[in-house]
Amino acid sequence: MRTTVTFLWPDSPPPPAQAYVRALLFDTHGNVMADWRIAPVPGQPVMIDSGGDGPWRASIGRDGVLALYSCCDEPSSPEKLPHNGRLFPLIDWRSADGRIATLHSDQFNYLHGTAEPQRFTEIVVLETIEERNALILLNGESMQPACALRLFATNGKGEVLESSHDEAMLPFSTNRIELGLLFPHFAAFCDGKPATISGRFESTGLYTRPYVETTGKRWGIHHAGDVYRWPALPYFRHALISGEVNPAAVRHDAHTRTWVNILHSHDGHDEDVTVDVTLYDAEGRCVARRPDWCIARRNGLVRFDVADLLPAPDDPFQGHIALNFAPAAGAAVPCHLQALMEYRSAGSVARMMTWSDEWNSRIRLARRARVAEPPVFGAFSRVLADPHLETEFAVTNAGHAGYQAVADVTAHWRGKNGERASSHFELAPFATLFCTLAQLFPGLADPQARAGVVLIESESDLASMAFTRCARGTTLSAEHFMALFTLHQGELLAPAGS
Repeated sequence: MRTTVTFLWPDSPPPPAQAYVRALLFDTHGNVMADWRIAPVPGQPVMIDSGGDGPWRASIGRDGVLALYSCCDEPSSPEKLPHNGRLFPLIDWRSADGRIATLHSDQFNYLHGTAEPQRFTEIVVLETIEERNALILLNGESMQPACALRLFATNGKGEVLESSHDEAMLPFSTNRIELGLLFPHFAAFCDGKPATISGRFESTGLYTRPYVETTGKRWGIHHAGDVYRWPALPYFRHALISGEVNPAAVRHDAHTRTWVNILHSHDGHDEDVTVDVTLYDAEGRCVARRPDWCIARRNGLVRFDVADLLPAPDDPFQGHIALNFAPAAGAAVPCHLQALMEYRSAGSVARMMTWSDEWNSRIRLARRARVAEPPVFGAFSRVLADPHLETEFAVTNAGHAGYQAVADVTAHWRGKNGERASSHFELAPFATLFCTLAQLFPGLADPQARAGVVLIESESDLASMAFTRCARGTTLSAEHFMALFTLHQGELLAPAGS
């Protein structure tokens, strides 16, 4: 297996001279195999490739844990936060037989002295004879005691299994928990239908989100979430913007089907809520609008195939789906609508978590209109130098009902070795641009031999994703772009959906 880790230093604000990343590579026993320091270069991606040259070269062929410490020798400040906060790197796993899986790491903040356990959520698995599932926990500096993690599995009938992981977790260890071993007869319990997994982790000095890996006939990996305590959104705030929107790209063809898993597992609102669904094609035309399509049930799961919405499900389709709450008049709604997107193909299952937000809402549009220079929001994804891989980007000009603005978009290529390129395009309301690196930057020579990142910038709120397929295999990976903070008039702003 080959691992590539990618992160990006923001262009603005410039990093303080004292900012750096310390990288430590540990073996499976927690021993340090490599230790090096990475200096920031604004706008320049950092790519750590286990199969390439670097301080880790002597450890090639050995498994372990890479720990990245975002550091600054001076006290923190708002200007330095984007450089010494969480790095949110993108991670790619590639195998020699053409399999690829992509996720972003949302692993660790060290919360020394915290007394509250973590509660895991946003895990949906389909356990069968052909597909098996496991949680992977990467531990940090502190030993985690045996039975600190307790997991709960809920099937489609509402039945629940529970069990504890009875092994201690050593510092900087990889802990793989096979659900089929933890829960006896788990496939029979699931009975061919999806199950949700939740957990309670009495961790010590650690904030982590487990990886969820599917193996067998299909392969894929994504990171789970933890339960937030969000206040419910009052009805008047919901109605003011016609409800928050949760947009995500859709691929439907002979190789890939798109499924949507709607969850309602965060604290703050205990009532079931109806959900509206709208489907747009790549040009931004509405091809299906389903009011009251389904009900997001408290701590439950609603799952559907996007093909059920298509007027011609046998034809290929590209576009995006938009989800929003549709409460009764006067009723509050959860703070955000949770959707775990799932892209299934013959050899892979790529999952990606999305939340609703104010995507180009009338309030956000009004704020932009009041300032001479509105903030420009950015997000990035990576490109791997591999002639057998092709990454396709999906950039959506998402919005609420009645949205009519055309988005002016700038795309930047930031190569690993310093090469740069830019392009500009416009996106109609609700339109999605699906394009490869070569299509986005026509003048870029030999694009499949280049490694780096694509940075998308706009004053509009864009929902962007990257899909990567290997020509030698049947796997597809999917991950959303990683948001970058924007410093605007002394305030740090994050793009919608982040």
